[in-house]
Amino acid sequence: MAKRRGLIIFWVFLIVLAFFVVAVIGSYFYFEINKLQLYGITPFSDWKSYTASIIKFIPGIGGMVKYKPLTVIPYQTLLESRINAFQGVLNTQVASMDAKMVQLQNLENDLKVTQATIAASQSNLEIQEQQFNMQLLANQNYRSRIQTLDQWISNSNPAQIGHVLATSNISVNVLVDAMINLSPQTAGSILQSISQVNPSLASSIIETLTKVTK
Repeated sequence: MAKRRGLIIFWVFLIVLAFFVVAVIGSYFYFEINKLQLYGITPFSDWKSYTASIIKFIPGIGGMVKYKPLTVIPYQTLLESRINAFQGVLNTQVASMDAKMVQLQNLENDLKVTQATIAASQSNLEIQEQQFNMQLLANQNYRSRIQTLDQWISNSNPAQIGHVLATSNISVNVLVDAMINLSPQTAGSILQSISQVNPSLASSIIETLTKVTK
């Protein structure tokens, strides 16, 4: 009984040892395969070539099979080729980014030119607006003075004011602007008074007044 029990223990130990040896061999085999893959070798992936290499030795059909050994690419060469491919893609992306940067720079320059043009136009517009406001103010002041002159003339004796206007340095245009708002009777009396003192001035007033009223 003890002998049989010892035999069972021996076989169990032997089986465990066998599994252990198989596990060690399998793990080491897997380890070596991984090392080969680092050098570009992929075992068990080219079963067609393996089949062709076996059939090649069979008489009659061996000559019909074309077998070419698998080319193994050194890991350094494979790594360099992948690095070069990645570098090529990277260079392409960098060139594309540079082109986009140039395009953005051109757009920025165009924008600056447009902004400068707009600023110049705005400045010119502001100057024109200032000039218009100044001209408008001058016209308003001129109209105010003309209205004041109209009131003076209307409240004066036509003969006396005509004599004063004929001997004054007031321009013909100012006299016309003032007299055009007067009543025809008052304007006629003043022109008659001016013609007695300065016929040339009266003639110029009538001529200018005729052009204005056309």
